[in-house]
Amino acid sequence: MRKFRAVLIVLALLLCQSAFAADESYIIGRVRNGMYTNQSLGVRAYFGENWKILSRREIARLNGVVMSASPTLAELTNGKVPSFCAVTADNTAIVTIEITNLGVMGSAVVSESVNEELDALIRQISGKLSQAYSEMGYTDVKIDRANVTFTGRKYPGIIVTAKAKGVPLYQKQAVCIKGEYCYQVTATSTRLDITDKLLGMFRRTGS
Repeated sequence: MRKFRAVLIVLALLLCQSAFAADESYIIGRVRNGMYTNQSLGVRAYFGENWKILSRREIARLNGVVMSASPTLAELTNGKVPSFCAVTADNTAIVTIEITNLGVMGSAVVSESVNEELDALIRQISGKLSQAYSEMGYTDVKIDRANVTFTGRKYPGIIVTAKAKGVPLYQKQAVCIKGEYCYQVTATSTRLDITDKLLGMFRRTGS
């Protein structure tokens, strides 16, 4: 199961590491009674009784990352672990959100659209992703650059299919820009491709 979850953070690790100097809950979101809300990204999603929302320390532990008892905002958003992670009770589907501060990279974006440089970066790392999946034991790895629908809008992203011991894995990631922040929203499922359904759980906060 650790390998299944670890594969979700490969893209973020290849993109960059980052830290924020802003209000934590506004940037990385908060969870109350199963409702995840992120004001910066402008989305919300409800995860019911069939879901488990992992704490940040649980996420870090599952991915082999040591986190302090009172993690700082920089530690929570350094690209080593997702800022949000929800897993179904049967461990067949998972949703994660990772955040990158493009300002730290020196390439802040003002609009919501991903700029050409980031778009090209996504295409460039597809080969590296394929190698990373293969090294983790996945077979029949296929990675496609695609426009992914998220909250009714199209965003640049990546679609991955692979197999782990013969069991199919499906992954779809949308890369969303809000000012200088890049949000990578990833849906992954095994056996059946329900990635569109998983991403469809998110709604705009004003709707």
